[in-house]
Amino acid sequence: MSVVLTWLLVTFLFAFSFYALKFPWLPGFLFIYAGLAVYGFTISFDPFGWLFWAIMISFTVLLFFSEIITNAYALKHHGGSQAAFRGSILGMIFGPFLIPFAGLFIGPFLGAFLAEFLFNKRPFKPAIRIGLGTLIALFGSIALKIIIQALMIITFLGWVIWN
Repeated sequence: MSVVLTWLLVTFLFAFSFYALKFPWLPGFLFIYAGLAVYGFTISFDPFGWLFWAIMISFTVLLFFSEIITNAYALKHHGGSQAAFRGSILGMIFGPFLIPFAGLFIGPFLGAFLAEFLFNKRPFKPAIRIGLGTLIALFGSIALKIIIQALMIITFLGWVIWN
């Protein structure tokens, strides 16, 4: 495979990792790792030592926890309970399947809202406020994932350039 074709494929995989953020069941970081594998198998794994992989794994761990942390923080900030947290996670998982296109946004909102309204017997307005808090968390976690994935790609490029 030519070097130009390798870089085109790596660039495509990196770009697709950001597109994958639209789908909670499709981990975008896997496409970054696929890009690293394409580069390594076609050009060289030589630039990547243990420090590089430790940094990449640290970023991956941050990606896993970013959604949980932002969701928990927003729910706590808006007065949500543990039931709202669980409901929003369930909504995040099943929403896109039940409501195509809009389920990613409606699912977590409905999950948190219904958990507070039905299970915790909160009044309508506070339950809505808690549901909206999950939307804020969702957008915050997506922004955080964009930053972390960009840092992964920048780290890769830096490693390739300086090694």
